[in-house]
This record gives sequence, C-alpha cells and structure tokens, in this order.
Amino acid sequence: MQEVNFIDITPYYYLSRVNEGCLNTAIYPVLINEPANPGDGTVYIICEDFEEFDLIEPMGGGPDPNGIWLNSESTEIDGVFNPVTDESETFTYLIDSVLGCNNSFATLSVIKNELPNAGEDQTALVCSLEGVNLNLDDYVDETADAGGVWYDGGNNLINNNLTEIDLEEGLYRYTVIGSVPCTADISYVEVIFIDEVSAGENDTIEVCSNATEVNLDSFLEVGITSFGDWYTPEGELFDGIYNPEEGLDGGYEYHVSAVGCALEMSTVNIVNEQFNFAGEDSLIVFCENGELIDLTQFFSGDELSSGVWLSGESELESQLLIPELGENSFTFRSNHTICPVEQVIFTVFVDDNPTLPQILDLYLCTSDEPTSLMEETGFNNDSWDIQWFDIDNNPISDSLNLEIGGDMELSFVVSSNNSCPNLQSSISVEIEENAFHSQDIAVQWCHGRGRMDI
Repeated sequence: MQEVNFIDITPYYYLSRVNEGCLNTAIYPVLINEPANPGDGTVYIICEDFEEFDLIEPMGGGPDPNGIWLNSESTEIDGVFNPVTDESETFTYLIDSVLGCNNSFATLSVIKNELPNAGEDQTALVCSLEGVNLNLDDYVDETADAGGVWYDGGNNLINNNLTEIDLEEGLYRYTVIGSVPCTADISYVEVIFIDEVSAGENDTIEVCSNATEVNLDSFLEVGITSFGDWYTPEGELFDGIYNPEEGLDGGYEYHVSAVGCALEMSTVNIVNEQFNFAGEDSLIVFCENGELIDLTQFFSGDELSSGVWLSGESELESQLLIPELGENSFTFRSNHTICPVEQVIFTVFVDDNPTLPQILDLYLCTSDEPTSLMEETGFNNDSWDIQWFDIDNNPISDSLNLEIGGDMELSFVVSSNNSCPNLQSSISVEIEENAFHSQDIAVQWCHGRGRMDI
C-alpha cells in the first residue's frame, strides 16, 4: 500500500430523533488523501558503456517509491536498465495504490547513444615526397566511423589531404566525436619515410593440420618491408596468422606498397596435410570359426584413407584375414609425410573350441579296477574341464565303479573356459561279467613218484 499524507480530516455529524426528547448523534469522519507523486517526466541520455541502473534514479521531482514500471508495450518490468542488452525506450512509472485518488504516472525516455569508433591504428609508407598527395582518410580502418577530424603531431587541426609541403614523418591523430555523453575515440596513422619496399622471396612451407597457428611473416626473408597485407588463395584480406586446422592449401600472397613506390608481392605456398588420429589400442577376443575377419571393423580413429596394415613389421596384403589360434598382433600405421606418424595396435586373441573325447563307446569288464572316464575316453583335460552326468542328469564323479555291471548311457559337458561355447554330448558304457574264475590249490608231491594229472 502506498504511504499517503492526509490533507484534511473533517468530521460530519448525523442527527436522528427516535422519541420525543431523545436525540441520537453519529459522527462520520471524511479523510482527504494527498495524491501520490510519480515524479516529473524525464529524458535521460546515456552512452552504451554506462553501468546498469534503476529507472527511478534519473527521475526528476522526487517520485514516491513502491510504484511499478511499464515498458512501451505496457508490460510490467523490473525497473532496471542494462545498456548492454536494452535499447532506447520510453518507460512509464505508475502509482495506483492511494485510496480515493486516481492513478498517478510519469514517463522516462532513455536514449542510448553508441560509442564512436575511430578504428585501429594504421601505417602509411612513403618512398618519395615528389608530387605526393597523401589522403589520410584512405588509411583509416574500414570499421571506423566517417566524419572524424585530423590533428598533426603538434595537436593542430589539419586537412586530411597532405602534399609534399605539409607531409612530415610521424603520428597523425584521427578523432571521432561521440554523441553526448559518449567520449571521443581516437586512432593514429603513422607516416614512415622509406627508401624502397621489399616483399621478400617466395617460399613453401609444410604444416600438419593439428599444428599450432603460424605467423606467415616469419617465413619471409629478413629485410622485408613491414606493414604489408596478406591475402588468402581466394583473394580475401587476412591478418597473416594461419590456422592449420581451418586454413586452406595454396598460395598466400604478401602485398606491400608505399606512396611513390610500385607494389611488391611474394607468395608463401602452404602444403597442409590432414592429421588422422589412428584411435586407441584395443583387445579383441573371439572364438575360432575359420572365417575371414575385417580388421577395419575394429578401427576407432578418424579415417582409414591413408595408412597400411602390418603384422609385426610385415605389411599385410589385405585387412581381410583368418587369424591364428592364440594371440595375434596387428598394427595400422598412417602414411603421414608431414604430420607425426600415427599408429594403433589391435591385439586379436582367438580362443580354441573345446573338443570331444576320443572314445565315445566304452567296453569294460566288472573285474577291472575302478577306472577314470577321462583316461578311458582319451579326453585332454589340459585346456578344458569336463563334467559327467548319469542318465537322470545327476552329476557323477570321473571315477567309475565297474562292479555295478550292465550298460549305461552317460552324458557330459565340456567347459571351454573362454569365449567359445561349451560342448555337450554323451557316451555309452557296456560293462560285462567275467566268465573265468580262478582258485588257488596247494598240493604236496614227492619227488620221483612219477607224473600227476593236475
């Protein structure tokens, strides 16, 4: 609620008679409020480099607080002006919280002026003063505002056209006056007298696309004339700092000229080799299947357009091959001639499939000693494990008691212990009774009694 001031408090009386001789009185005070003060309408001119401010600060007339601010579209805003993001606009300050009073409002017009721009400092080279007519405006930065004024080194206001009589070596100041309250901006053109110009000799450089930026000035011969201009192979002016990641191959021209001297130029031819990241070393494990594999499917680098595949130091005829069992090592090496050599190593481990026992039908005798199923079947347990099961699929031991006799069907699972699938199969076992029985007999016999039929 807006804080208000009372102009007057006037009481009004209401009299009524209920019965003869009785008089009732009621008092009704009437409050007269003072209207709110929204301040005076104001025009506030700023420069774009001002700090942000509350809109109420530049308002004249001492406005009451607690009003609301509306922009030119009558949308309520926070009442803060940021010169970086906000543009010139007329705002309304509204107070509608005083009881009995009409809304009070005032306007604030904020006019934001742009900073002047005198551009960057430049250099003018002069070979000969004879017949010279130097127009300083020709050397002003292209981004600068037009309409500035010139001062010589003695701070004297001068014309932009200088003849051989007026022209002296030194600094000339270009000043652009800003709109109030913006300050003026200045830049300088330095006039340098020289005997001749030299653009140096042509050169060729090789760079890798992942190298750091290159200053092309450093490739021109010592003694070249500075302050020239660089042009891309497409003829566009640029600053002479070559970025290998983005720059094009081709000839980059350096042009240098001076008043009274002919244009000189040289070319730096740039050969930019694309750097190809070969990716990360990796390990690939799979089960032998006798099929060709394509090494490129494991490649994680930038591209495969330039490089060779190696096994050890021997170049492979193709990236399609059947790797041997066990560990294989293959290398992809880039064919970079300028960039650092890139290579990635693929370790391909081929697991061996498990094999079945050599004998899947056993014929045994009940009189034999308890036997090992792995030994009887010729199973190689150096690489794999085997588990035996009876006909009801119950796990049983490798040692088989032959006294039980009879025929039986056993199953087994060979665990590969690698990436290959386990192997499952069965064997038949036939255990026969021994028909021959032996008995030990002790006989006493006298020597010389002749022959005896045992």
